Amino acid sequence: MEEELEQYQRQAQRLLLQLGLHAGWRQGLYLLTALRLIHEKPERLQLVTKWLYPDVAAACHTTYAAVERGIRVACDNIWYRGNYDLLIRITYFDRDRHPSPSLMLAYLYQYLLT
Repeated sequence: MEEELEQYQRQAQRLLLQLGLHAGWRQGLYLLTALRLIHEKPERLQLVTKWLYPDVAAACHTTYAAVERGIRVACDNIWYRGNYDLLIRITYFDRDRHPSPSLMLAYLYQYLLT
């Protein structure tokens, strides 16, 4: 189980790098932590702002507001500056319309499961 989580974490980090977001950036850390927590309990996707963001904040020793803003900034950076071809394969959205942060998390999680 722990080995599976480590493998998932490496895949998530590799995906974020391919999308143009480095886990060394605070926003990348929040996104990576969110993906790990979603992997542990997929139900967290049902209540992103009430359940996931507070859990990410606790894990990263920061505030809920910082996590919410950081994940939003990370998603925007990925969308507008990242690997657009890969994003389209993951989300099926076009450049004019991009998914909300919670929907982006769901798409990234689903992509990592395949």
